[in-house]
Amino acid sequence: MVSAETGMFMYNDSKTLAWFPSKAAPEDQRYLHFGVLCGLALYNQCIIHLPFPLALFKKLLGVKPSLGDMMEFSPFVGKGLKNILEDYTDDEIGILDLDFSINWDGTNVDLDPQNPEKPLTGQNRYSKI
Repeated sequence: MVSAETGMFMYNDSKTLAWFPSKAAPEDQRYLHFGVLCGLALYNQCIIHLPFPLALFKKLLGVKPSLGDMMEFSPFVGKGLKNILEDYTDDEIGILDLDFSINWDGTNVDLDPQNPEKPLTGQNRYSKI
């Protein structure tokens, strides 16, 4: 079920870590069955290979993922976000004309759902979303 052929998961560039695709339907019963199988494996003390990044387990525990977690799954996207935080001056960020969204799995994802069109500035680049 975790293989790329099923289409249930998207994989990072190195094909070592899996994540849920942005186009996954919440009512898809395959995810329910996958969860039941994982639960049965844990209950029966079977070791199974689940190629998920640490961010998934943080989300299950209610811990907010970090930029480091993004860099683990997608170094290209993570490095771009880190560059915005650390390398650009306030003036340079203003020139870039960016907003709080990224392209993830072919879909634009708002990083601030309350204010999706919020422009990125030097002052709000460190804001907690």
